[in-house]
Amino acid sequence: MGRTCCGHDGRFQSFLRHEIEQFLGHKRSLRRRSDVEEKTLALFDAYLSKNNIGSLAEITPALVDEFLLSRPRSRPRSYNHLRCTVGRLFSYLVDHEKLAQTPLRSPPRRGRYQRTPFIFDTDAATRLLALAKALPSHGSTIERDNTYFVLFAVLYGLGLRVGEACRLCLKDVDLKRRLLVIRETKFYKSRLVPFGPKLGALLGLVGTLMFKCKRYGHDCSSRQ
Repeated sequence: MGRTCCGHDGRFQSFLRHEIEQFLGHKRSLRRRSDVEEKTLALFDAYLSKNNIGSLAEITPALVDEFLLSRPRSRPRSYNHLRCTVGRLFSYLVDHEKLAQTPLRSPPRRGRYQRTPFIFDTDAATRLLALAKALPSHGSTIERDNTYFVLFAVLYGLGLRVGEACRLCLKDVDLKRRLLVIRETKFYKSRLVPFGPKLGALLGLVGTLMFKCKRYGHDCSSRQ
């Protein structure tokens, strides 16, 4: 336990640094993303260092509660993510017989409301696409109508996640084989998504839009 930090960037400094690295390495070996968990566990690691905690025996339920309270979270979802992340680390340590039982005892917080999923039928999707087509350009942002129209069409027509659609690049569109390459999404997996001729014609417009934007120094980002 007296060794120096083993983190590749020195992120973890506490006595628990090696176990945290092993836990994150285990998740990565399963092809699971761990970026957010790494940042969260860095907070816990810093808390242990700041309070001079030097052994697993000192990580008591009371100390875990104090850590959770030291990171104010106004939204239950944010608090529960913090709680669950350290909880998964403790479960990993229990499974590897480094802890007899988890010191996490606090229950999750109840959300005040939950978003109800909305499934677009054909009529609703048609109205959404019509609204997208009516979007005006403003300032240095041009082609907002076509940009959002293509984005919503891809989301609805191919069932992509929002993040997957927003990360697409021109190189991910294979018009010849009518395939989209969705790179390293959930669990770091990539996949090929076929599309039909109508969506292919729309995607063919994207290259034209990007060329037009770059030529005139405008912004075609869908984040406007």
